[in-house]
Amino acid sequence: MPKTVNVRVTSMDSELDFSIPKSTTGGQLYEQVARTIGLQETWYFGLQFVDNEGFLKWIKDRKRVTDHKVKKEVPLQFKLRVKFYPENAEELIQDLTRKLFFLHVKDLILSDHNCCPPDTAALLASYADQDKFRHYDRDSFIHLFHFYFILFRFILFYFIYLFFNLFYSPNKCIKHHQTTPDVWFFFLMSS
Repeated sequence: MPKTVNVRVTSMDSELDFSIPKSTTGGQLYEQVARTIGLQETWYFGLQFVDNEGFLKWIKDRKRVTDHKVKKEVPLQFKLRVKFYPENAEELIQDLTRKLFFLHVKDLILSDHNCCPPDTAALLASYADQDKFRHYDRDSFIHLFHFYFILFRFILFYFIYLFFNLFYSPNKCIKHHQTTPDVWFFFLMSS
């Protein structure tokens, strides 16, 4: 009987494979993941897994990894996700923490888990590009053109995404905004 277990931890921007002893607790696995990626602000994150019944659950720190009812796959699959949110985003100190938060929120919006109005999506896209190009020469036309091109491409992608979801799965947003499909379509076209 093997004394180690193969584990795969997927974060928003990387995939890590570990071979851990069977006696490893959830907290020890989480600490190993945090050390590997260089995450210092560990209190905001946790490891998520899909149990045998298909539900998402958080790994418990003091419970052994093998004692969790993780879906039987080789290797065992875990996801590094945001577990707690700060009251103010300025509390996030480390660049890696900010990046993981950004990627998590972006994933929630694009997967239609959280509804986001078009003007807020454009603002978020501008923040992302501003963060990416903060060290560029503002007088340079090429960089400015590239910035607006990426911003335009993101907004266009978001409107196409909303347009297709309007006809294929608008129910979440319509219920979220407590409106009718006609009013929601008018809102999208007038924004």
